[in-house]
Amino acid sequence: MKKLDYLGFPTQMTDESVIHIAKVVIPRRIKQETIWFDYVKSINGTENLNLKSKHFKKLVRAGIPDSERSHIWCKILGVFDKMNDNPGYYVNSLRNSSAIDPEIMEQIMLDVPRTFDGAISFSSGAVLNILKVFALSCPEIGYCQSISFLAAIVLSVIHAEEPSFWALRLMIENYFPREYYAPSMFDFTVDLTLVKLLISERSPELNRAVKSLNYDWIQCASGWLLTAFSNSFPIATVLRIWDSFLLEGPKIVFRVIVAFLRMNEHEIKSCDDQNLLPKLIKRLEVNTVDQDKLMSTAFSIKMFSREHLKELREASKKSIVENGLGSQPKMKACLQSMFGQLNM
Repeated sequence: MKKLDYLGFPTQMTDESVIHIAKVVIPRRIKQETIWFDYVKSINGTENLNLKSKHFKKLVRAGIPDSERSHIWCKILGVFDKMNDNPGYYVNSLRNSSAIDPEIMEQIMLDVPRTFDGAISFSSGAVLNILKVFALSCPEIGYCQSISFLAAIVLSVIHAEEPSFWALRLMIENYFPREYYAPSMFDFTVDLTLVKLLISERSPELNRAVKSLNYDWIQCASGWLLTAFSNSFPIATVLRIWDSFLLEGPKIVFRVIVAFLRMNEHEIKSCDDQNLLPKLIKRLEVNTVDQDKLMSTAFSIKMFSREHLKELREASKKSIVENGLGSQPKMKACLQSMFGQLNM
């Protein structure tokens, strides 16, 4: 039987990390529940949330409590409006799932059982249904490996299938560039290149040390980007990141990447074995349980504007076009190394 965390997800955390969660993370969650209870009471209910207020942003950055996360994520994403505007859409689409391309359906069937294999926090059958409707509703994407992880995280928080589907679709439509999960994966390739530029800019010594071992950041950055950390960090940490990601947008992902590397720079630079480096980074990922330190580091990074990210993204696009880095075979190989067999 696989070891599960307190949220019901499989984990490879060390005993030290488990103790940190018991002594720090869970008591802090209880404190956050009280803070949010008082806040919601002061505004006469979550229906009166002002998503653009500085106070709300500050509260979200400190973490949304489990009791409020489902409703607030739906509110931020606009799930309730979509459901009201499209009554019966989910059920009718599910009935029409036989229209899904057989190759896409086969890939979904391959991926669902190995998405957080052993987790007890969501129903695999519900994830399957959500992915079926997503494939029908977004034909330009259909399905891409890694989306199953996003669907499982959303479902574990929101619980019900229909709002979870809309949350997934709205997140992919509004938070990721158009060709992120499309067959070309061009925009994903752009962000991979952007991450490399960011690391060389923000952590030049670390970048040189890692390059000397012939390590390509694509090995870890692919999972960070495609699953928004959900197949890398402990799920409690992932939920804390997603709270701010959903409110503030994709820049949070890049802030967290830089923060994670800064927090672990000394240990990564100390590794002089190219065979051990991937294992070291994986161990650091699965034991990223100090959420406060991670997020405070992320938000302390200066000169991290949307404009600067836009400049880096344009430079990345230029590099990809000039050097032919966006090859589909390379992306498929990357997906297979992270998520398992592809239906090819």
